[in-house]
Parts: sequence; structure tokens; C-alpha cells
Amino acid sequence: MKTLIVYYSYGGKTKRAAEEIAQKEGADLCEAVELKRLPGIGAFFIGCPQAAGGKARPIHPLSKEMEAYEKIIIMGPIWAGNPAPAVNSIIDALPAGKKVEFRITSGGGQSKNHERTINRATAKGCEVEGYVDMKA
Repeated sequence: MKTLIVYYSYGGKTKRAAEEIAQKEGADLCEAVELKRLPGIGAFFIGCPQAAGGKARPIHPLSKEMEAYEKIIIMGPIWAGNPAPAVNSIIDALPAGKKVEFRITSGGGQSKNHERTINRATAKGCEVEGYVDMKA
């Protein structure tokens, strides 16, 4: 099955995890980059409330076409108990009918709001195969 890992990483931990998983699973890798990166304090004061509200932040067009893959693994950090806003942008860009797996990184290793993330993907017509919290 042709697999693409699309990831967003603010501090580099998710990027390292995505690279390791891509190598281990033979998946292609694609980084989601925000159009305007929030500075450190802005990530806390702007990004965390956006994450808590389920908001998306604009990202650059992806370097790979998700339509060309059977399975998409989405990776990104948890902010305020929810995926970072750029992760929501990745979900919003999903083509219908894809198999999707979430691998979410956090300091605590558990996010409480995974149902909202799963519902966002299924509303796009995707089949969610899994949601894994990864301690980073």
C-alpha cells in the first residue's frame, strides 16, 4: 500500500519521529509548513487557543499530492490538548476516500480530544484506521 506521512513540526520532535517512521515503513514524507510561522510566545498565546477551538492555520501547498496515495499518516504535536492548527489544515486538505492514521506527539503522551480529530477526518469521507498518542 502506497503510504504518505504528512507532518507538522514546530520544534523538531515530530519531524524526527516522522523521519524514523517513514524509513521503517517505507513511506514517503511530506512536511506541512505554515504560511506564517508563529514566534515562540505567539505559539502559546495565539496557537494554543486556536488549537483548543479546532481552528486551522494556513499552510503552504504540500510538496506531494495526497491523491496519489492509498494511505495518509498525519503527524503533529498536541497544543492545549488538541492537534496544532496546522494539523487541522492537513486534515482539511484530505481527499475523500483515503485511509488515514493519526500519530500525534505530546509531552504527556495522551490527548483527551481525539474524537474531534477523528470526526474531522471522517467528515471528509476518509476512513480512520487509528489514532496513536506518541510521547515525544
